[in-house]
Amino acid sequence: MTDQGPEDLTGIWQGYFLYPRGGTPVSFVATMLESGRFVTGTTHETATEGRVIGQTLYALLSGGRSGATISFVKNYTHSGEDIGYEMPVTYVGRINGDGTQIDGTWTIYAGFSGRFAMIRPRRVAAKREHSTEIETRR
Repeated sequence: MTDQGPEDLTGIWQGYFLYPRGGTPVSFVATMLESGRFVTGTTHETATEGRVIGQTLYALLSGGRSGATISFVKNYTHSGEDIGYEMPVTYVGRINGDGTQIDGTWTIYAGFSGRFAMIRPRRVAAKREHSTEIETRR
């Protein structure tokens, strides 16, 4: 547990977001690194909109955390061509008590936003297994 609230956010997260008009949730995978108050990382997802439907999209994350609140900007990476994903996406979410879920809202511009959620397995079990392994070796 960090002094910031729920557990360190470093790790691999499974997520999804919803477009404002509804439809099928868009799945993504985020790899995040938390250092102090700062959060960085990457995402990948399959495009469901724009000119590149079906292709894998990659993005960079950059933001911060204050207690149980996280905010970051997602910037899609691409080769410079207009693929329909050029605008940065701002995410603001709330982290649950054991650091296994984030729920919140993403926004591209006023009037175009939706919900998102991210989950990861509890890390407590892995810490216990590691501690047991060390004790067994002694």
